[in-house]
Amino acid sequence: MNWDALGAIGETFGAAAVLITLLYLAAQVRQANVMATFETTREIMAQFNDLNRLYATDSSIRQALLKEGDLSMEEDEQVYTYADMYCNAWATAQFAFNKGQIDETIYRGVAHDVQTALDRWPNMRKKVELWLHNYPEFRTYNIFAEIN
Repeated sequence: MNWDALGAIGETFGAAAVLITLLYLAAQVRQANVMATFETTREIMAQFNDLNRLYATDSSIRQALLKEGDLSMEEDEQVYTYADMYCNAWATAQFAFNKGQIDETIYRGVAHDVQTALDRWPNMRKKVELWLHNYPEFRTYNIFAEIN
């Protein structure tokens, strides 16, 4: 066997090794993307779980959200702060969806949650509208389209 033949065999093995390495790295990148999507989804769901827990355990927030008529200054502030937390969670979901970090099904569920919350708590709608007035850059987010 001559040196040219050995060199050709070595190049073939080298090319195969590079190909195997690239395939392995592609699989690792895919797996990392799946994990990142899962983590983002989990974090967004945790935000909503925290909001639901707060609603379930704080009767003053429940009362302020469900109250008919004028709110006291304290109730008004509670509802605005609660709406602020919801808007942050909704905006986070929109941003994550825009960046491909959450599944469309999750995004649609969160987008549906906007209308559900506003229908459920009329006092919240005014505060979400105020939040959008205070942070107009978020008006471009599709998740707030029903409010604009």
